[in-house]
Amino acid sequence: VDKQTPSNLIAAYDGQIEALQVTGGVCTVKIGDTVKKGTLLVSGVIDSRAFGYRLVRARGEVFARTTLTFQTEIPYENTEKVYTGRFFTKKSIKFFSKTIKLFGKDSISPTSCDKIETERRIYLFDTIKLPVFIRETRYAEYETVTKTLTESQALKKAYAEIRAMSEEILQDAEILGRHTYISENDGKLCMTQQIECMIDIAKENDEDIFRP
Repeated sequence: VDKQTPSNLIAAYDGQIEALQVTGGVCTVKIGDTVKKGTLLVSGVIDSRAFGYRLVRARGEVFARTTLTFQTEIPYENTEKVYTGRFFTKKSIKFFSKTIKLFGKDSISPTSCDKIETERRIYLFDTIKLPVFIRETRYAEYETVTKTLTESQALKKAYAEIRAMSEEILQDAEILGRHTYISENDGKLCMTQQIECMIDIAKENDEDIFRP
């Protein structure tokens, strides 16, 4: 949102208001209020008897106690790519719209390879650009294998995924408690983590400045 654009602050999460630090706009909630996601917290519409309605950019922080839930599922059986160490390089010359291949048949199937394509222009005397390019495609062969995780490995992976999901959201939050629930379903380890925290739930919104 541009600094000059009128806006409101709305709730990004459900929660109970614990603290308010509003520096712009009109606060529409008070400490102790319970709000739902999307609730108007600070209005950018100021009604003044002297000047009438005035639109401003709502600013501030609204801290609330809330519980955020993060979930992930980790299959015990995973299909992974394992590189064989075999490589193959194809080269061709591109002259305007025409391409001339500089290679013969190869023994690596394109369906079992990752490929990286590069292209470089040819210069005459290192200074004059020519309409000629050397195109190179490098193939790295791999095999598809199925690996089975132990329960310990699946748990470690699940915790890592939950941490990756929640890290940015909770970076400025005060963590009050964590509750982790683990189950198994259809060959998967299922993890749900509920995190009680104190967090700034104010989210700026300039799409509907006159919302009630």
